[in-house]
Amino acid sequence: MDLKEGDLVRIVKQPPYVVVQVIGEVGILSEIKENYSIFDAIRRNGSVGGGGAVPLDCLVLEQSAEWLRAKDIYLANQAKILKEAEDRTARYKALLKETAEKYGVTQEAAIAIHSALSSHNY
Repeated sequence: MDLKEGDLVRIVKQPPYVVVQVIGEVGILSEIKENYSIFDAIRRNGSVGGGGAVPLDCLVLEQSAEWLRAKDIYLANQAKILKEAEDRTARYKALLKETAEKYGVTQEAAIAIHSALSSHNY
């Protein structure tokens, strides 16, 4: 079976080095190495579960409609979180630029000043 990153899979065999019982967990492969994957577990409602490394021979593709819907919800939520982070970063960069220009310092100096002030417990 050729699994690839982004596949929805189910753990069908207990990995030998995992103490917690994980058979039946469903998740998405976020990364594949030689003989194992990084597995991001999801729940039926699309929320984030646990995760970790799982040997590829412990996995099968999950194709039920219920879990495919959960994957879609999970991916939509992840995209929303990423967009929010990108928006925050853009706002921060704009404010940093504006502040540096306002006070006639470099952006690096503005960051250093903020860091120095934030590190004190007063």
